[in-house]
Amino acid sequence: MLSIFCPVSRCPSEMENVASLVIHELKCAEGGSVYLMIRFRDLTGVLADSDHCFLSMEEALDEAECSFGVSRSNWQPLSDEEAARIDSSIHNGIG
Repeated sequence: MLSIFCPVSRCPSEMENVASLVIHELKCAEGGSVYLMIRFRDLTGVLADSDHCFLSMEEALDEAECSFGVSRSNWQPLSDEEAARIDSSIHNGIG
């Protein structure tokens, strides 16, 4: 499971509350993966604003760069503990 995090450089006007992004890999039952980009309102990753699903990591990274000004070099891996918390939140509903 891959999870990466980045503070947001700029926000579209309709998403002005977004402070950080997480891209989280979700494994598909039939094989392969999809990537969920979760937009958080705070840097602790507690209050989710919304999310969007991508079929590839490249698509998710391109969208983050285009919409939020996040360059690929700014992403940081989440710890296994943080990634597990995100994964649990996805399966239990993000608040």
